[in-house]
Amino acid sequence: MTSNEETIINEVWGSFKSINNFPDSAPHIAHYTSIETLEQILKNDEVWLSHPFNMNDIEELRYGMVLGRKQLLNSKNLKAVFIDENTYLNFIGAFEALFKRYDSEHVLDTYIMCFSEIDKSDRDGQLSMWRGYGDSGNGAALVFDLEKLSHLEGSPLIVSKVAYSTYKTRINEVEESIENICKLLSKVEHNKQNLMQIAHLWLERLKIFSLFTKHTGFIEEQEWRIAYMPDKDKTKALSHLLSYHITKGAIQPKLKLEISPIDGVIGASASLDNFLDRVILGPSPENTKGLTLNTIKRMFDHTKKSDLKKSLHVSTIPYRTT
Repeated sequence: MTSNEETIINEVWGSFKSINNFPDSAPHIAHYTSIETLEQILKNDEVWLSHPFNMNDIEELRYGMVLGRKQLLNSKNLKAVFIDENTYLNFIGAFEALFKRYDSEHVLDTYIMCFSEIDKSDRDGQLSMWRGYGDSGNGAALVFDLEKLSHLEGSPLIVSKVAYSTYKTRINEVEESIENICKLLSKVEHNKQNLMQIAHLWLERLKIFSLFTKHTGFIEEQEWRIAYMPDKDKTKALSHLLSYHITKGAIQPKLKLEISPIDGVIGASASLDNFLDRVILGPSPENTKGLTLNTIKRMFDHTKKSDLKKSLHVSTIPYRTT
């Protein structure tokens, strides 16, 4: 990498990098779900990533991308950096071409899976998460240990903590990023290569910003996400896992991710048995009964996950669904 390339990358990404993200930070993360989904995960050794358009924060991927594009195109400061109109139009044209390609070819196959950070000693989970995602306390939380997940540079799977901000703060953050581009463009030559690289890197930053920021109203979830970026999957290693699921008469796109070694994507030591630290049953009165608990253990036997019995817990949060 040349010093010029390093300058461009640091200027575009520097302020957005977080020292608390994977692999620098590798906490335990919990996925709250239903007993039916728990069974499917154990039976198939796979997890399903969903499309961000189906997430519960309407200001997610598409909103963030459209907002960023609009602010870039309307920035008077950006336009003022360029000596002539044609060079400015070349930069905007490069960005628009990349944006259009992402919107038409990649956005529909971008997928995420959501988790909630959980203390390594927590055997109860969080009540709001049980209510919102754990089948009203009747479900289960699968707790994964991120330290057991190998970090592969260049993988199309990105693991990151979600940042929380208000609508106004999001706008300010994008504006600040555009100002950084303006400073950068005042330092480098406005040749085709530099303009294309800056446009590409800023679009990448905008995608990550859109996927891993959420409204501050969700802050108690302490969310982490695993995201699949199809444009980074150069060898199409996961394309055969793109699938769908039909529920309640509606069809949704899914990425059915096998938890096993995948060249260039998931490390050689990857397995559900290694990655999964414990299973917590929700605080529903039904789950505290011996019949349900013993039947869950039988499920572990039938799915060839008998070793999980020793790491099975029932949440002790006092909770009644009625």
